[in-house]
Amino acid sequence: MAKLYFELHIIFAMHISPINFVEAAAASK
Repeated sequence: MAKLYFELHIIFAMHISPINFVEAAAASK
């Protein structure tokens, strides 16, 4: 259970990472 939570945390952190945020902002411009 803890491992699954840890993996989900990593996926969530990557999803909201500054790099992805910048790429999304550039794509929506």
